[in-house]
Formats: sequence, structure tokens, C-alpha cells
Amino acid sequence: MQETYSPIQTILRTFFFTVLLCLLIAAPASLHAQEEEVGQVQVLTGRIEQGEIMYYVLPELQQGDTFYAYIQHESGNLDPTLLLATPDMVTENLLQELRAERESLVATGVDPIEALAQVLLSYFLTGDDNGGIDSAATIEFLIPEDGDYLLLALGTPINDTFGDYKLTVGINEPLVAGGRGQPTGDEIAFLARDASGIASAVQEVNDELSVEQSERYYTLNNVTEGDTIYAYVEATSGDLIPQLKLEDYSGRTLRNANTSERQNSATFEYSALDVIDNYRIIVAGCCENTELTNGEYRLLVGINEPAVLNGAAPSVGREVLQGAHTVAIGADLQQITGVDQKAENYGAVYVLEMRWNDPSQAFSPDECRCQFKAFTGSGFSKLVSDENFRWPEFTIFNQQDRRWTQNQGIVIQSNGDMIYFERFTATLQAPDFDFTAFPFDTQEFFLRVDLLFPENFFIFEGPVELSQMGDQLGEEEWQVMRWGTSVDSVEGLGTNFSSRFSFGFESRRHLNFYIMRIFLPTILIIIVAYFTFFLQNYSKRIDVTSANLLVFVAFNFTISDDLPRLGYLTFLDAMLAGVFVITALVVAFNVYLRRLELAGKEDRAKKIDSFTLWVYPAAYLIGGAILTINFLLPEYWNSIINSITWAVTTPL
Repeated sequence: MQETYSPIQTILRTFFFTVLLCLLIAAPASLHAQEEEVGQVQVLTGRIEQGEIMYYVLPELQQGDTFYAYIQHESGNLDPTLLLATPDMVTENLLQELRAERESLVATGVDPIEALAQVLLSYFLTGDDNGGIDSAATIEFLIPEDGDYLLLALGTPINDTFGDYKLTVGINEPLVAGGRGQPTGDEIAFLARDASGIASAVQEVNDELSVEQSERYYTLNNVTEGDTIYAYVEATSGDLIPQLKLEDYSGRTLRNANTSERQNSATFEYSALDVIDNYRIIVAGCCENTELTNGEYRLLVGINEPAVLNGAAPSVGREVLQGAHTVAIGADLQQITGVDQKAENYGAVYVLEMRWNDPSQAFSPDECRCQFKAFTGSGFSKLVSDENFRWPEFTIFNQQDRRWTQNQGIVIQSNGDMIYFERFTATLQAPDFDFTAFPFDTQEFFLRVDLLFPENFFIFEGPVELSQMGDQLGEEEWQVMRWGTSVDSVEGLGTNFSSRFSFGFESRRHLNFYIMRIFLPTILIIIVAYFTFFLQNYSKRIDVTSANLLVFVAFNFTISDDLPRLGYLTFLDAMLAGVFVITALVVAFNVYLRRLELAGKEDRAKKIDSFTLWVYPAAYLIGGAILTINFLLPEYWNSIINSITWAVTTPL
């Protein structure tokens, strides 16, 4: 059956289909208009070192367009800042001027954050420091007139920050302002490498080779694909014939110069086919099969600077070579657990602290919402076992047996400052012990810490303020006189030298014990023996001096455990032996006089006996002088005076 429609239904149906047809016809045009309104977006990446500014040229921007930019950190502790300017606004010392102007405003009472905003807006078309998420910076600017503009990317003028960054720029694309813009393939910004100071770089090093160290190597900072490395070395003193080599991370030689020409200079160039990481340049003295030459030299290493090959290029731009990390080290002696004089070692409890900066470990506080990271226990073990983490590993050169570590860890600040701490107990060798003047001897004790890495990577410095001596060491026999620190260069692995830190202290013995336990009883024995010479009965003399000798023998056995058992005689050993001999001679002398008396030669015995009152003390005086000359003078005399003075002035 055929359906029929009323006039109103027919009109409505006709109107509906007409509208639908119009929409279908207008849709392509509308979509095309939307496509035309989609903005342009470009994403760039790079790295900003401390004090650097990356200059991006924005050519032929059109009046009425809106320019957007968003920069965020990717590594390090970079706190980025964006500035938009015209070419005439940029000065040579821009960063210094910004900081000076900000500090001037702060000095007048302006809030530091507000002062920075005022400076940025007064110097440039627009700028931002922390307008994005966390520390990201973002800008939005309506272009007032056609022309070329500059976009400056740098670390915040407030602090020296550095690291990799991701920069998103856009035209008429508001999503860029929130960091959400997707690249459209358009090219908006172009990095001005020359203005940014990264197109080329040259670094000069002055060093020397010696008989002990016949070669030195220098690790290159990362080199970008397409860059060319230039190197030049020339001898400046001595008979040095320098050889120059370039090795990759595996030790494979890529370039080798002056191997046979025997010139006083050498050069090479090398084009990077890929990103170069952990390559090194080696300067060696010619020649291995003959007598090695040595002397001072000048080394120039450059990136994209051919003038280096002539030795005339000035130092400019970024650091080409990785410098050695300076490690400030200190030790805190908290306790002396014992001194073994026979084994020539001592036990001690130390706290070791090292401080250095490693830019590769810098991080943004936004990552963890923290200013520092602490690694102890298993966290510390995991950190130091990471193959990409390099820290000043060390060994204690004079350590004996095992080192017992109570706790250790590393604290990393956001700018890459590192603090290592360790509290340990160890037995430390003291091979410099010399007990010749015992008990007036003064001994030196050391803690010697050697770096495992050569000086190309880490080098110690030992500021005294980082070390200290405990107030209660727990060692009652010894009194610390003075202490100090030093850093030396010692031969390490192969031909490389490494740093050695030494914490040393000088100690003397407390003399009160020896005065009361040894010297005073010995003097009494000597005096008792002397008094016997006033007896006229030789039999009584024999009885008294024999008893005196037995007392001395017993006394000697009593104190023997307190004396060091050494392979050589000390002052105290010789003194006790001398007293023993003289006491024995006194007994023998009295027996001789008694025999003369029994033989009827009493007058002769008395005549001989008349000399004993002054011969006996003279024998001790002569013996004391001999002991002093042989054991104490001249090397130990000052030590004896100091020890006696200390004993007299120190309360019992």
C-alpha cells in the first residue's frame, strides 16, 4: 500500500534534506580551514653547560603570529630560562649583566624572584624562568612586526645550573605553552653554533714526562658525530721527542703520530663518524726500544678548529678534555685501640670523608622533590657497582688484616656535589717505629689512603679543616703532640701516578709510669749499693750487695713484660744492663776485698776500698754519658727535653 504525506510533512522532509546537503557541501571547506589554522611546531634538544647561552635564530616571523616556546630539563640540575629578543638587544656579557642588575634590585629590598622577573622583562621582549611545570620555562608572545628574532635558552641567572634540555617552539599553536605540542616537521628555530660558542673549542695543557712517568693520557669529552678532532703537541724543554696517539674506549689505536720522524712536535686529525665517548689522547716520550726521552710539553686539542695543527689556536669554548676531579679528603681519628710495639702497628677507629663534584650525577630537585639523595647499605652497594658511576675508589696503603666498616655511604647534592663518608676500625702498619730512645722516643703514626684511579681522573687535596683529632683517644700510654695532613703523588698501576693522602700524628709516651716504675726503683738500688761502701765489715757488704743484686734481678723480671721485645737495644735496655753489670761487679769487688782481708792483707784492702766512694758514682756518670751519646744524641736530644718538660708540667 502506498504511503501518503501531508503537505506539512513534505515541507519538513524537504527542509531536512536541504540542510543536510548544505552541511555535506560545507564540510570539506570547514575541514580545510581547520587544517590551515593548525600551527607549526618544532622540537629541539641540546645541552647547556654552566655559564652558556644557546642562541636560536627565528627568521622571518610574521606580524600578528603568536610565538610559543617551552623548555624543560632532561638531565643534570638544569633550571632553564627562556628569553625572546631582537638581535640588537643581545650584549656580549649578557649573563653577567643580568646577574648584576638582579643583585642591585635585591639590594634595594626587592624580592629576589620579583627582581629576576623585572630584569627579564626590562631587558627583553619577554622572558620566563619557572612559568612551566616545576622548573620548566614557557613564553607566549604576539609578534609586533615582521622580522628576525632571537630565542635565548640558558640556565637560571640565579644559580649555575647545567644539563640536557628539550625545547619545543611553535607558531600559532597554544599547546606548546603547556609543553604538549607535537612536531609538525616545520623548521622554526635554528641554533647559532658560533654565537653559542659550541661550533669550535680549543684547550691547552702544559705538562711533562719523566723517567718515572713516560706517558700521560687525557680523556676527551663527548664529541658529536661529524665533528673533527685536531691535536698538536710540541716539546718545550729537555730532550723530549713527543709521540701522539688517539685511542678509543677499547684501547684500539685510531691515530698515531711521530712514531718514526723523531720530531719535536706531532699532530693528527680525526673526523668522528659517530658520537665519541671515552676516547683518549696519549702523549708519550720516544722511544720504547731505546732510551726514553723526557721533558716538558705543550698540548693543544681542538674541535672543528684546523688552526690547532699549527700550534697557534688560542684556548676558546667548552672544555675539550675531561679534567681530573679534585677530591677534598679528611680523616677524623676517634680512637686508638692499641699500639703493638713488637709488630710495629697500631689499631685505630677513623672516620674518612671525601668531597668532590661530578656533573654527571647532578639531578633536578623536581625529580625527587628533594635537595639531595643519600645512599647507604644496599643502596650504596648498588650505586658503586653501576658501570656508569665513577667515584674515587681507594685502598688504605698501610692497612693490615681486614678493615671493619661500621657504616659508609654517599650523599649526592642536586648540583653534583658528592660526599662520601666511612667509619671503620683497622690495624695500620707503622714501619717507621724506632725505639732506640725508648722510653724517651717520639713515634709517628700514619693513615695512608691511595686512590686506585690515576691522577687523570681523580686527585686528592687534603685541607686541614676537613680533618681532626679526637679529644678522648682511649690510649693512656701515648700523648699526641701534633698532627697534620699531606698529599703526595705516588706510582700507581703501570706508568701512571695516583694521589696519596696521609694523615699523620706524632706522639710521645707518658713518662710518669717509667719514672715511678723503673727509674725511681733503679735509682734506689744504685743508692743502696753505694751506701754499702760505708760499711767496714766486708762480709756484711757481701750480704747486702748480694741481696741488692737479687732484688734487681727480680725487679728486672717484673718489668720485662712492659718492655718492647725488639731485635736491637734501646736506651732503657742498655741502662738496665749497665746497672746489672755494675751491681754484679760491686758484689764481686766486695768478695775480692773480703779475700784480701782473710789473707792478712787488710791494709791493702782498705787502700783499694778508699777509691770506691768516688769510682762508683763516676762509673755511673761515665756509663750515662756513653748511653746518652750512643742512644740519645743528637737525634733524640730535643725529644728527650720535650718529654721531660711535658712530664714536669703535666700533673700526675
